[in-house]
Amino acid sequence: MSAILNKKYMMIVVLCCIFFSGMGISSCAPIFPNEATARGVSQFVTGIIFSAHPICMFLVASILGTHMPNNRILLIIIGISI
Repeated sequence: MSAILNKKYMMIVVLCCIFFSGMGISSCAPIFPNEATARGVSQFVTGIIFSAHPICMFLVASILGTHMPNNRILLIIIGISI
């Protein structure tokens, strides 16, 4: 496989992982704030809960990306997303 095609394939896999990860968050987004408010959780804390996931993903991805061997990146990305 050429290097450009390999990079495009890698980008497609990464975007699919991000998409499916976002689906998990968006499935609870309509329900969670109402349930949290009913249980006495403030809107500020609810916002922190929803913002913690992307912030942690950003930090962990940057740390893992620097320590990951180049030949196994695709397998690790697929494994983390599943």
